[in-house]
Amino acid sequence: TRPREELRRDFGYGPTDKVIGFLGRFSDEKHPLAVTRSVPTLGPGWHALVVGSGGLADALCRSIDNLPYGRHRIMPPVERPGDVLAVMDCMVVPSHFESYCLSAVEAWLAGVPLVMT
Repeated sequence: TRPREELRRDFGYGPTDKVIGFLGRFSDEKHPLAVTRSVPTLGPGWHALVVGSGGLADALCRSIDNLPYGRHRIMPPVERPGDVLAVMDCMVVPSHFESYCLSAVEAWLAGVPLVMT
């Protein structure tokens, strides 16, 4: 609904920050912790943005709290996923079982690079 630069600024990300994201249910089979676990290996400048809800919410909050470099965020589900996708530089769908999910289609439609297992 707004320009990417404005949305990223509202989320606290600068022009050189890279945001890796997850959009979906926080459950074991969707494996959202893969996103927060990957950030330290990507290095400075990378940040996690995890959007959704579910049983792994507490574990995700703890993993975000332990990440280096700051500006990581966990958010509840949103009405306008396009706004969240506009903030991301890459979205990850690390599901152990799914071969298709709506969030992947939303990322494609938004032009967000997608890493999918």
